[in-house]
Amino acid sequence: GSIVPSHNRSWLDTTRLYDTLPDGTRVRQRNVFVGQTSNSSLSVNHRITSKSSVNARVSHSEGNTEGTGVDLGWTQRTRLFGSDANWRLSLFDRPGSFSSGDDRNRGIDLSINIALGGPGEQISGSIGTRTAREGGRDNNASVTYRKDLQDHLLQSVSATAITDTYGVGLNAMATMQTDVLNADGFIQRSSYNNDFTGGLNLDSTVAVGGQKVVMTSQYSRNGAGMIIDVESDIDGIALRADDLSGGSALLKPGRNFVPVTAYKSSSVSFDFEGNHVPAATIQPARSSYHLNKGGVEYRQVRVMKTLTVLGRLVDPQGNPLKGHHIINHASRGVSEVDGFFSMEMNAGSPTLEVRHGSQLLCQFRLDPSQGRTENNVLMIGDLRCTPDTLANVVDAVQRAG
Repeated sequence: GSIVPSHNRSWLDTTRLYDTLPDGTRVRQRNVFVGQTSNSSLSVNHRITSKSSVNARVSHSEGNTEGTGVDLGWTQRTRLFGSDANWRLSLFDRPGSFSSGDDRNRGIDLSINIALGGPGEQISGSIGTRTAREGGRDNNASVTYRKDLQDHLLQSVSATAITDTYGVGLNAMATMQTDVLNADGFIQRSSYNNDFTGGLNLDSTVAVGGQKVVMTSQYSRNGAGMIIDVESDIDGIALRADDLSGGSALLKPGRNFVPVTAYKSSSVSFDFEGNHVPAATIQPARSSYHLNKGGVEYRQVRVMKTLTVLGRLVDPQGNPLKGHHIINHASRGVSEVDGFFSMEMNAGSPTLEVRHGSQLLCQFRLDPSQGRTENNVLMIGDLRCTPDTLANVVDAVQRAG
């Protein structure tokens, strides 16, 4: 369970607020208020079982609304028509206001939310009674349909129909997201006077750093960020950037933005998104940062398609070379006592350098199409390390003879 106290104060001026009657007439509210308002509350939530819980809230208001209110609720999770469902019963007794004819707003609501249809679809409904504008009873009912969308410009859509003492009201909402913009909007028709109202919220972040600019839908909640350019030779690749101080972001080929934590010395690690990891390497795999509030840094990340190479390194006489470093753009390895080595190689740049200490001894350019491949491993046989390979990089299959 939990106990949550709350207190808020604000300044309210209703002198320019009007109501529109069903015939279109605009009238000033009867009770005009100018001054300070406050509300104090104490909420208690308690879970009875793994499927049911109760909550209670006591509040006291001063200013535009005066008095004490009480809300009680019970929530139950169950299954209905073979689908998951949530029941909720609410009882309330709240201070009177203009919307309830200055009478106390007392009522009861019974609502149900059912997951019907395909994944991401929900239907919810409610019935209840409350105090009407004229002080009488306002019996009401509503039904809502919501659908969450995947891999679509729209993230979710919903529609609601409400019936009450005054008539039928309609409401539609939608949220959308692109690489550069978040948006949500609504349109509704009032059951009281049939007027239409609507709204649209747009949100985007522009970041400048390292002489680079990006406009993104990622919200920089932690006060700093990184502009990251991802270069890849794999179509449709998706990466995940994880901030060691918390938070993550999805990266795609091109320009990206990753929110990071300000005033902390930390790092961001890069990995492949999902469970199906391609044969590729990410460079660098991690990037450190230490930024002030509002700071932006620039980084480049390369994703290179790789293949595993298995071979043996020998000298001009055919003797195995041990302890030599074999280097490629994607990784590096060390030859064993018998000269064998195994390593990841950049498929787009199939070159190998052989070094011993700080000395470059030889280099090879491989042709994967002419080698033997077993279980995604390229078998290249013997690589004969001779000085003439430094002047003329030849095919590894020819050198292996």
